[in-house]
Amino acid sequence: MRIDDRYYGFDQPGGNVKIANVALPRFDSFYFNTKTAPAMSDEKYRETIVAQAQKDAAAGKFQTESHEYKKLMKSYVSVASPDRKAIIANGLNQLSGVSNTLDLNRRKPNLIDILSGNMEFTEKGRLSYAEFKADGKIIAKYANGGWTLYPTDAENARTSEFLRIYNDAWRSAYHGK
Repeated sequence: MRIDDRYYGFDQPGGNVKIANVALPRFDSFYFNTKTAPAMSDEKYRETIVAQAQKDAAAGKFQTESHEYKKLMKSYVSVASPDRKAIIANGLNQLSGVSNTLDLNRRKPNLIDILSGNMEFTEKGRLSYAEFKADGKIIAKYANGGWTLYPTDAENARTSEFLRIYNDAWRSAYHGK
């Protein structure tokens, strides 16, 4: 998996839930966030992140080596996430009645571009590529049977803040400061 400022995570489809013959991403995976309500206040998050870092340092674990770290980071970052679950479901639901009526020889149907961004269909009428946008920016792509998440600026900022808090606390605990 490549991680940089434009690409965050890749996820295989989540199982039996399908819309327009496309398996939805696994929103419960560490790498695919969607909007959630805060589980606690930011101050309580800060205390919990510090406590988790101290616990991980004592156990000789760092960041993603700890399942609790991943759960806490996902909870913290998802507060700033767009509602990817609804955006993707809405786009695919709009497609479900349209895909059978498209001229499949056209590479990028204009109707689909208008509804949900750029989309392509295979000869069998199955979706092969789709972009999903929020506020004019790509937040997810579906291609080759898998999903790619693109983080928003707000998600990146919240991730950076989480990492700063965690890493500072972990370093202090690990080195006994």
